[in-house]
Amino acid sequence: LCDVSAPPYGLQNGTNATALLQQAIDSCGDLPGGGTVLLPAGLVLYSGSLWLRSNLTLRVEAGAALVGSRDAAEYPTVYTRSGGMMYEAHASLLNGARCSRMATPPSTTGGDDCLAWGKLENVVIEGAGRIDGNINRTDPLSPHFGHPLEKLPTLLGLLWIDGLTLRDVTIRRPAFWTVHVCFCNNVRITGINVLSTMGGMDAVDIDSTWNAYVASSVLSSGD
Repeated sequence: LCDVSAPPYGLQNGTNATALLQQAIDSCGDLPGGGTVLLPAGLVLYSGSLWLRSNLTLRVEAGAALVGSRDAAEYPTVYTRSGGMMYEAHASLLNGARCSRMATPPSTTGGDDCLAWGKLENVVIEGAGRIDGNINRTDPLSPHFGHPLEKLPTLLGLLWIDGLTLRDVTIRRPAFWTVHVCFCNNVRITGINVLSTMGGMDAVDIDSTWNAYVASSVLSSGD
């Protein structure tokens, strides 16, 4: 158990927590018996892009929140799938697999040019807390992410995960798509509450994915 409010992390409300949250994920992820990164009740943390690991539970308890940083530099440009296409775009707040080796030269077919994805398995994102992108499309932050819309960071960019569970969390204020499940297998999404009201802010996108179950959720979307 990696409780990020306790040593060696010791995170407090309002902290920009990107580095220490990633450290907790790296410490509690990829363990044969599984591990949990815990944001306990009442803790509100700000973060840029984070990369999840296998055999990991990220638990955001009631009254806790993971809030996206408002610094565009904290969302690095990566090779990903966004808007139904494969290209370079800003990383999500929470990310699944990351590409470690690209084809050279790239293909001419518009397909996946990544030769080595760091694929994940057995990932759980849960809790009665809140995941908040902290981005309003009309505010001055958006131009820093560039254009077109598809270059903006999705909130949960969950690529290449076999065994993904998303349950009970409240999800708000994405820059682009809210929950993007892509190239995944054995997906279960239940009890989530999504509000994403502007155009292009899809609630849940199940993309090139097998065996997905979505139920008992409240999804309100502008697209």
